[in-house]
Amino acid sequence: FSGIELRISHGRSGVAWFDTVVLEDLRKPGVNLVRNPSFEQDADHDGLPGQWEALGLASGDHLVTEYAHSGEKSLLIVGDPSARKAVVQRIPYSGEAGSSFRLSAESRGEGVYGEGGRYALSATFLCREGEDKAIVAGFPCHTHDWATAGSDKIVAHWWGHRKDFMNEAVQAVLGKVLSDPSRIRWLDLF
Repeated sequence: FSGIELRISHGRSGVAWFDTVVLEDLRKPGVNLVRNPSFEQDADHDGLPGQWEALGLASGDHLVTEYAHSGEKSLLIVGDPSARKAVVQRIPYSGEAGSSFRLSAESRGEGVYGEGGRYALSATFLCREGEDKAIVAGFPCHTHDWATAGSDKIVAHWWGHRKDFMNEAVQAVLGKVLSDPSRIRWLDLF
């Protein structure tokens, strides 16, 4: 690949804050390739982070100081399922297939729900030959405090299995009732 394009997208309902973007080549641990990763710089004072290109952002989308994961600022994007809102950074960086990277970002969301476009961090490795390779790490689609990109899958798994314990609890109660019904305090059980 000859470059990497990072994209932070919010195309759903609700409001999201973004902060602490990291792209680290694991051959050079501790070196973040992202310029202005915590959105602290705004050299032209336009309310948008320096070193990032704004795509589809509106007047309500800007740097804020009310919430920050690290530093003093974060980027607030007001969701709009009919718009493709994003900030993009192109990093001139080359490497070979099979290179390993650590990619992460933090987001805080209020009223972000599943309909609409992406609510995610993505990295696209721009190939010299062949097809570009994109990696997408989503944020949870609900109201949440700071969460790491990719945690949408963990939350979805938990949500799908949150009531699994019920079967085990019912089986334990049923086993107790059937094994020695005379010792059951029926009023307490009900």
